[in-house]
Amino acid sequence: MEKKEWIRKDILSSMNWTDKLLKEVNETNWKVNPKSMKTNINWQVGHMIISHYFHCIASIIGSDEKIKEQFSPRQFSVYYGMGSSPTKSIEDKPNHQELLNHLSLVDRRSLEILDDISEDALVEAPIINNPVAKLKEDAFIWSVKHRMWHNGQIALISSHLKDPND
Repeated sequence: MEKKEWIRKDILSSMNWTDKLLKEVNETNWKVNPKSMKTNINWQVGHMIISHYFHCIASIIGSDEKIKEQFSPRQFSVYYGMGSSPTKSIEDKPNHQELLNHLSLVDRRSLEILDDISEDALVEAPIINNPVAKLKEDAFIWSVKHRMWHNGQIALISSHLKDPND
């Protein structure tokens, strides 16, 4: 099996986990921070979107007009990037359906890019400076690991939303 096939398989697996976990969370709870936590589903999903965009799209092909037609990666970085606050400007942030649509778009686009890239190009340096990836394949692989970590956060938040005493 080629590297691209392994990467694709892992990306799809992490996406499926995200879908499964998000189906368990009532949309009215997306912007709720459980008492014992300083985060919420809205921030976790928004962060996945901007991270996946950075690692699987911008690092591979640069800025993507197909994405920018739907949402502003720059604004998403403000709302959901490293160091952003899950609670600041919560009412201004996209709602759950908008986030699901953007996540689906970024997921589809990243798979298109992976399908279009050659095996040889996977071992090239990313187009933009990426602090965790020396090669394009590293950017894809990191994105899977990062997403699975945030899937764990979503599962934990979901558990706390169901039983605040847990």
